[in-house]
Amino acid sequence: MADGVKVKLSMKGVQKALKSQGPFKSKVAKKIVAKYALLIQGEAKINLRSDPRRIDDGILWNSIQILLVGLGAQVFTKNEYAAFVHWGTGIHGENPKGGHRLTPWVYFDEKTRKYHVTSGMEPNMFFKNAFDKYAPLFFADMRKALAISDTSFKNMK
Repeated sequence: MADGVKVKLSMKGVQKALKSQGPFKSKVAKKIVAKYALLIQGEAKINLRSDPRRIDDGILWNSIQILLVGLGAQVFTKNEYAAFVHWGTGIHGENPKGGHRLTPWVYFDEKTRKYHVTSGMEPNMFFKNAFDKYAPLFFADMRKALAISDTSFKNMK
């Protein structure tokens, strides 16, 4: 069973720099993290509704959550099939952990009561694409708001 999918925004390398700048800067940083977590969550949901679209019940869409922890955030889902939608399956699968079936297979669809032959489904990288869209803006906003040098951002993920 899949573990779901998550995206993290953390600022491990910046925490030391923030300590010397006082609590106001930490509050600013937390607001920026929260802002981009919301943007990534929203974009991930939009991406689920774009091609290749296959969501018919909204369960995955509704399962995308945000967890704010200290100066970091996680945008995630615990949905058991999220990883299959995100990375694709079969010959179309792009999961970096591998494990993709390379041959077609047959399955029985309970709804239609018919057998189908498939070679998998194309990925819809709803989280990766959302993160890739907003990560550069997040780092730029953080640098600008906190006036932190680029070297402090080397450990940011």
